[in-house]
Amino acid sequence: MVLGDCNAKVDREENNHPYAGRNGLHKESNENGYKLLQFAAAADMIIGGTIFTHNNIHKGTWRLPDGTTMNQIDHVLI
Repeated sequence: MVLGDCNAKVDREENNHPYAGRNGLHKESNENGYKLLQFAAAADMIIGGTIFTHNNIHKGTWRLPDGTTMNQIDHVLI
């Protein structure tokens, strides 16, 4: 199991399956997201927070100080 503040936004694209689920918060990945996906694939792990369905309000792990924008950037790999 790997836990971390990865600053990685992982998208919901079908091509990320089976290493990331379809229930992530973001519509597109950032550079760290692509690196995290590559790591998960190389280590044969799954990005846990993207597997199960939740309301978007419960998916965010970091919120901008303005209180309106949320990001899912902390991840657990199993």
